[in-house]
Amino acid sequence: DGASVEDLRNIGPGVWQYQLRVPPSPARSQGELRVEFAPTPQAPQPTVLQASLPEAWAVVPSLTLEPSPIPVGVGGTLQSDLRVVLGMDPPEYRSGEVRLSLQRSGESVADLISTYGYDGFFALFGRGLRLERDQTYSAVATINAQTPFALDTDVAPLTQSSDVILGVCGNDGSAGEMSDGQMLQCVLSGRSSNLKLKRRIDIPNQRVCDMGAEIAFFLAQPATVSLRLYPIDDMDVSGAVEATLLSAEVLDEGLHRIDLTPGDVRLGTYLYEIDATGQLGNQEMVRGSLSNEPDRRDHLALGHTIVRSVDVFDGQFVLSRSDAQVAGRGPMLAFRRSYSSSLGNRIGPYGRGWSSPIEGHLSFDACGVIQAVGGEGAGGRFVYDHDDSEGNVVYRPLDGYHSSLLRRPSGDFDLYALDGTRYQYDGQEYQLRLIEDTSGNRLSYEYTPIGGRLVVTGLVQDNGRRFDLRYEVVGVDGLAMPLLQQLTGPDGIDVRYRYDEKGLLTEVRRAGLGSADPIEQFSYTNFGRYPDRSNPDRSHELGWRMVTATNALSGATIQYSYVPRWSAAARGDGSFADVISLFVTELTETDAGTVTFSYVGERGRPGVQTTVVKNARLYDTTYSMNEFGGVERIDDPIGSQSTVWNLQHRKPHSQTDAEGVLTEFSYDAYGNTLQQRLSGRGDPVQASWTFIPPDTFDPPVIKNRA
Repeated sequence: DGASVEDLRNIGPGVWQYQLRVPPSPARSQGELRVEFAPTPQAPQPTVLQASLPEAWAVVPSLTLEPSPIPVGVGGTLQSDLRVVLGMDPPEYRSGEVRLSLQRSGESVADLISTYGYDGFFALFGRGLRLERDQTYSAVATINAQTPFALDTDVAPLTQSSDVILGVCGNDGSAGEMSDGQMLQCVLSGRSSNLKLKRRIDIPNQRVCDMGAEIAFFLAQPATVSLRLYPIDDMDVSGAVEATLLSAEVLDEGLHRIDLTPGDVRLGTYLYEIDATGQLGNQEMVRGSLSNEPDRRDHLALGHTIVRSVDVFDGQFVLSRSDAQVAGRGPMLAFRRSYSSSLGNRIGPYGRGWSSPIEGHLSFDACGVIQAVGGEGAGGRFVYDHDDSEGNVVYRPLDGYHSSLLRRPSGDFDLYALDGTRYQYDGQEYQLRLIEDTSGNRLSYEYTPIGGRLVVTGLVQDNGRRFDLRYEVVGVDGLAMPLLQQLTGPDGIDVRYRYDEKGLLTEVRRAGLGSADPIEQFSYTNFGRYPDRSNPDRSHELGWRMVTATNALSGATIQYSYVPRWSAAARGDGSFADVISLFVTELTETDAGTVTFSYVGERGRPGVQTTVVKNARLYDTTYSMNEFGGVERIDDPIGSQSTVWNLQHRKPHSQTDAEGVLTEFSYDAYGNTLQQRLSGRGDPVQASWTFIPPDTFDPPVIKNRA
């Protein structure tokens, strides 16, 4: 019958264990097991093990609702009995305990339990049962409940004669990530109608990964359906249609899935509208939101040169602030924020462009890469490597990172830094849950769902000291977004945050020291949209960027000026994705003068990649870079310096200064410096280091202990 025995092993005297693989189609499996053992010195005659195997079944259970659609009267009461019928394939199978549940928007409202089940078994719900008009109803059954052989049916939707669209779900992932059964569950539970498209871009590492999405809806009857997208600009929905995904198409009843990619619509925020007209002329309309945004993952890149907080390769700047920290043993109790101009238009819980390391999480892209993302998005990247003997999934680091990432049998992830510090991420939401040093000292994270998003509301050390974070939900670009309002902690720490109606952080106040005066203020400019260079009918949203940061106590101000420039990132097929971004061209600081940045060459494409930096004394320094953004030559009024890069570790292989002194480096497999040798003037000077092998430690994750 196509079944096979696998992994036969002896687990005790006269006791054997095996796995039975049944064919993919429903069937009953019967047979005998015969194993012949070769002669040994202790048993010179061949030994034969023979046994009849207990029967096994490959079963597909299902549910049918009768009648469908069901007539519903005034007040939402059923006008006929509802039969929920269990089907078995193969039909001769008899199961153990059956649990049948009638659900309202994914929550059980009525249950029936039977000690056995069979093909044609049914539950009856009498006429007069009242259905709430704004809820969705469905049924699901479990056979062989509370046993290792429990199987669930797919969800069976309860359709009413007046229904057209029974539900909608937005899936932030490409088609195929969710089965039809999982998608149907999402549609009927009404979990989400908002979704995001992302094009993940890493110019220095030449990676582009499109993160698709899909809109799914369930029709209770055949209907004529249109699906349109309308731009949302400054909180207003435009009357002009951005894209028509379905135009008066006649669709059958059932589940429908519309796949989207970032290339299908321009960057921006949209309202999508599904308009369906049923066979009897009854019409329904549902709406949701969709955003399409670039997801830059190359800020704070390894090996890049930063001048006055500006990356000379891609012209992006990062501004970091520490609002509160408490000294102590183990991972520090601290709250830090960073503003990145490459993410300047992205809205988050700390304002547009702002993030915090406490937002740590694992990010999975459609190209098989896992990234450990801190608030600045600069974590290590990993791909699958192997499964170890303890059941852990081991991932291999990329791009010059040497940390260790494991997925435990529990589903949780552990990331170990080079010094052995452990970062634990839960296996459900992939959020950072705790940090533990090699002495066992811990910092734990507390999360609360606010405004449909999990945010950190508490940071707690082992000794009980903690920071508490308070948020308020505000409407930004048509979305509900929790924004941090207050941070409190030991010793009177009390920091307040103020935002404008666009979700831009404008002011930070320190209220815990007897003063509520602002300590820092920020202003921003909206750079709007920029025309596509290959398609005049398309444009790209640049959005908001910080233009001033002012110390409110001293009056010292930093001013930023920008220019839009094109870059490119290679796709796997050899083509390039065009990327428009704002490069910092001028930075002015009170009492420190003005620095200008001039860029030559399109980043990400072959050819000259240089940046000329003019300081406040009008001296030029020219930085010449490789395609990864590593500076290979610096020319300034003193002379020239050159660097040859070790691309495996994203560190220098050798450097020659303006006086001709050559410094050479060698590294071990984990990026630790083993040798540094200076030559070219006088006698050569050499220093060397040795490191304790990682397998000396338990677990073997400490890689940089000299």
